[in-house]
Amino acid sequence: MTALIIYYAALLISIPLYYKKIRKIRQPFSRWGSYKDNVSFGERMCISFFIMIPVFIKYFVL
Repeated sequence: MTALIIYYAALLISIPLYYKKIRKIRQPFSRWGSYKDNVSFGERMCISFFIMIPVFIKYFVL
């Protein structure tokens, strides 16, 4: 359970840093964590998939 919390904390820090430093484009999230209107469906699916990886590992693999 602790590893799951650490993964989510690292993920929620790394996604905004990825958009700010590497891609140098707009942030996909609003101030409260919801998606902005100009984020494409594919981008939403990709980010959601990365967020769901630890849940898949915890409940389906382990």
